[in-house]
Amino acid sequence: MTRAAMAAARPQAEFRARSVRRIPHRYGARRVEALDHLGAADHAPRRSPIVYVHGGGWTSGLRELYTPELAWFARRGYPVFNIDYPLAPEHPWPEPFVSVLRAIAWVGERFEGADRVHLMGDSAGGNLVMMAGIAIENREILAALAPDLAEAAFPEVRSVVSLYGVLDRHSWIRNGFPNARMFMASYLGPDGFREEALAHVAATPLDHAFDRHPPCLLVAGTKDPLAESTTLCHDTLKARGGRVEQRIYPGEHHAFFNFFWRPAARALRRDVLSFLEG
Repeated sequence: MTRAAMAAARPQAEFRARSVRRIPHRYGARRVEALDHLGAADHAPRRSPIVYVHGGGWTSGLRELYTPELAWFARRGYPVFNIDYPLAPEHPWPEPFVSVLRAIAWVGERFEGADRVHLMGDSAGGNLVMMAGIAIENREILAALAPDLAEAAFPEVRSVVSLYGVLDRHSWIRNGFPNARMFMASYLGPDGFREEALAHVAATPLDHAFDRHPPCLLVAGTKDPLAESTTLCHDTLKARGGRVEQRIYPGEHHAFFNFFWRPAARALRRDVLSFLEG
């Protein structure tokens, strides 16, 4: 099922019944560099904002598909900035990554209480938030990948939540993720398939050596071809020190966060909330 069909099919009653404020903004010069600000519920405790980055293989996806899921966090006190970004193949690596960084800096500069943020994303978005969190924490990586932003001011990244993110370049292809080769070719070109991490296609956490990273929660389902990528990254970060947690959900496929009404999606939301509050 495509993301658009999934979004059309799922029930929206909970979001309609308990809506949150949704205000669009532009964070960059390109039309696609836009975001929705979901305001936190007035009655909820004040929390650090979440910057959310959608998935779609770096080639597709829309922020609007995630409004019901993210409204759940806004109702619990977390303002959410739900972003769109330029897509491959018209905008290959590192353009989507750089736009995500610009969005994070924009949020930190423009909004009261956004001096500290949580980063969260799914699939390709999980890749982008992990890369952003690592780059902000390790300025030498930031300078290498996004030199125009090397001196930029960013909010403190309190945590990164990767929902079945693409955290290495190879395992999802080996494990038969649908269209993985097309996504990689569109985003990284032919050099993305090479075993070694060439500097101009070093687009995943496992392509880099670093000593620091924000607290991380890495999530996948056992039936997701990206589960191995999640575990590989978890084990690598664990060996390097710092807080990193992993949640693997038995029997779950890719994109189960978007099946808003299912028990596993409910459990996932609760687990993410517990991590954010920990």
